[in-house]
Amino acid sequence: MNIVLASAQKIENLSLAISITTIVLLFIFLASCLFLYYRYYRKCIDNYLEDSYIKNEIKGENKKFFKKFETLKENQELTINQKLDEYNKETLVEYIEKRTIKKNTAKVISNIVLVIFYLVLAAVIGFAIAMRASNDKINIGNSYYVVILTGSMEEKEESNSYLTSHNLNNQIETYSLIGLDNITDDTSLELYDIVAYYNSDDQLIVHRIVEITYSDTNQALYTLRGDANPFSSEEESNLTRSQIVGKYNGFHNFGLGITINYLKSNLGIIAVSFGLLLIMIFDYFDIYLGKRILLRKKDIYPILDEENIQLLKDTPSSILLITNQEDDISNEVNSSLEDSLELEEEKTNQEDELDEEDDEDSLDSELETSQSTPTFERFKRKRRKKMVPLTTRLKRCDLDLKNKYDQISNYALSYGLHQRISTLNDTYRLHKVRYIVITLRGKALVIHFKLDAKDYIYTTIPVRHDDKLKYQDVPTEFKVKSELSLKRAFKLIDDTMKLLTLKEKI
Repeated sequence: MNIVLASAQKIENLSLAISITTIVLLFIFLASCLFLYYRYYRKCIDNYLEDSYIKNEIKGENKKFFKKFETLKENQELTINQKLDEYNKETLVEYIEKRTIKKNTAKVISNIVLVIFYLVLAAVIGFAIAMRASNDKINIGNSYYVVILTGSMEEKEESNSYLTSHNLNNQIETYSLIGLDNITDDTSLELYDIVAYYNSDDQLIVHRIVEITYSDTNQALYTLRGDANPFSSEEESNLTRSQIVGKYNGFHNFGLGITINYLKSNLGIIAVSFGLLLIMIFDYFDIYLGKRILLRKKDIYPILDEENIQLLKDTPSSILLITNQEDDISNEVNSSLEDSLELEEEKTNQEDELDEEDDEDSLDSELETSQSTPTFERFKRKRRKKMVPLTTRLKRCDLDLKNKYDQISNYALSYGLHQRISTLNDTYRLHKVRYIVITLRGKALVIHFKLDAKDYIYTTIPVRHDDKLKYQDVPTEFKVKSELSLKRAFKLIDDTMKLLTLKEKI
């Protein structure tokens, strides 16, 4: 029997060694994967490729501030200067600084709770490892603690009538952690006490004293039995006091017992060790990356403030709405006319695909002769009176927007493109092929490029695909309002020219 146990112990030790090796190899592999991922993500942050995501994250973290900003932007009772003054009372940078103080307090509390959790977990793991090293028991003072692995004390056997007659209800569940006091000269053993002894296989058995007899020399002999067993085994009959090694002191915890029993097993050691190592390496990289994101956020806060201020400037006040009422009506009519014009151009393109110069030259004749849709009929007369040419609208717009238009136009012309300004659009072409189309919509410049919007999904440039038929050759749309969007427009012009292998003129 001892040979079998020794062989089992060797196999168990071998499996533990294999488990530890597996943990180390898995840890190295996953740590390498996390390192490469975070290194790549850090480079994306450093190269400003994650700015769009970070901006959305900032807005999500500060919903109260941006809700207040939207309310201010939509307020038509205030002039632009009043809106700017109200916004400058507490900018996003100032709001973040105030909120950071509160967040730091909450962070300290959460860190304390996390440290306590890790300490408790480490204590339980240490307790389990100590039990495994000391033959499944651990000494604390004059007591020691063991986990019950059998069900011999879990239930009451009907034939054991003494359990009912003496109201003995201190049964012990399987896998419970219990406390045993060491037997000393002062320890008294009485009938129906729960005690422990070692059997011939050196296993600790915890059973109840069911009988006490005395030898010829007046030595007490103890017979033990499990509450769920119908009889006592030969080994637990007539035990002497010296054979009994512990007395149950009443401590009993099922949750701790099943946890410790799992943690001291090979599977438990693998799972917990691997999990802790993975959490540690993940936390390390997450903290490192979090610092980089935080630094980038601090750079983006002022940029968002500038964008918000620009949006407030672009938002018409109630006074501007009154003074520019005629222009707004004209813009609405132009928008409706563009929709009706799309239907006309769709029919024309299905019959014969014309180049853009012929389309623009024949625009007025199409508007005069078309009878196809009610929308056109409804606005045809208004168009003759109200539609304002692009050049006139550019003269009426604010100086900042006019300067942006001039910069974009000059930049496009520097590539050798030919400019043609029609009633609605400013087109830049070469050999009858359109590359760039500029129009004015509301308070923003809208530019269409001969690019694919899908190429900019993972960039910070907010373009969209315009599926209108009249822009099918220049489908990528981009709006210019701020200085940042102006720089991005230059980048899109460069990309358009690179795709066409054109070189900028000097």
